[in-house]
Amino acid sequence: MKPEIILKYLIKIPSYLDGKDKNRNESRVGDFIFSYLKKFKFLKLEKQNLGNGRKNIIARTEGKPRILIAGHMDTVIPKHGKFDPFSCKITGDKLYGLGSLDTKGGIDSLLSALNKVTSLQNTTLLFYCDEEYDFRGMKKFLNSYNLRKTPDLALVIEPTHLDICNAHRGLIEFKFSVWGESGHSANPRTARNSNLFLFELMGEIKNYLLNFKHPFLGYPSFNVSYMQGGLYQGIKGNDLMLSGEGNNIPDYAEAVFEIRTTKDELNAGIIRDKIRRFALTKGFEIDDFQIRHDLSPLFTDPKGIKNLIAAVREKNKKSKILDPSTRGYSDGQLISQHLKIPVVYLGPGGDGMHASHEYVLISTLRKLESVYLNILRRFNCISCWL
Repeated sequence: MKPEIILKYLIKIPSYLDGKDKNRNESRVGDFIFSYLKKFKFLKLEKQNLGNGRKNIIARTEGKPRILIAGHMDTVIPKHGKFDPFSCKITGDKLYGLGSLDTKGGIDSLLSALNKVTSLQNTTLLFYCDEEYDFRGMKKFLNSYNLRKTPDLALVIEPTHLDICNAHRGLIEFKFSVWGESGHSANPRTARNSNLFLFELMGEIKNYLLNFKHPFLGYPSFNVSYMQGGLYQGIKGNDLMLSGEGNNIPDYAEAVFEIRTTKDELNAGIIRDKIRRFALTKGFEIDDFQIRHDLSPLFTDPKGIKNLIAAVREKNKKSKILDPSTRGYSDGQLISQHLKIPVVYLGPGGDGMHASHEYVLISTLRKLESVYLNILRRFNCISCWL
């Protein structure tokens, strides 16, 4: 079976969250994968319910797991453009479609690899929900995990162009508001300008982050993803009412800050306390501090995954360790944090991830299938294969 046959079917099934139609979430993809895996007698299957039809699919074999392979079933909300996100159009080596690269293509390669196996042991497979949103699927899986059956290694399917990703930065995201004191703009010394404070705070945070350099991950990055401020006029319905008259010094501002961390000791609590102390020294009050994400970085020492690196390079000599400086957060880090095991990311190549022109390179799907098989062989999970 060509690897892309399964992928075409997976792409045509919507698996995103729009808050309206539960038939568009991962439910039907999970049902398809569950039904597909039933034919493999060496797998014991489980559905782990998350509500609203959403479910993780867990497949276990006999024996204590040596490896956990995990891939998420959800996608981002489709963006319509030149290509229909569910059309599976093929042009040369490119197969277009939402999730083709991230990460239904990698799931396709894994499912195709199983067709070449007649016996499998010491393996756990996880097909999970909500990676693109709030990581509920991975959290559900880990919170119920039997720690006595911890694997030696976890491989998470993500687009890497057959390279090995062993590290990425963490993620802190929070929203807060700041109160100053209004006054007439002709006499600014009688007031405390909340908007100007935000700019001053940004510089303070950027300088503070220079204290957290990692030898491999480098410095944290800092992003201001949202801000607004003005003279506070109250709340009308669900809307914040602010005045922007030029002769008023603004007494209220709010912002969303995001920090991509490189060291475990940098967390949302430390940043929150830093901001509050700085505000006090300037005569401002921080209010309604809401932490959305407080997630640590991942670093897996290459010395501890030599067996996996060798397995990958036996089938793809060009595979390298990726530079983590431009990669986003992924929930493989939660596996590392919870199970205390090495974690790597490995998947196909392509481009346009999350965009309307997302595509996967079909040739990398075929190569990835052989890589997954070789990893299972190296970890003594396959006793017989075709």
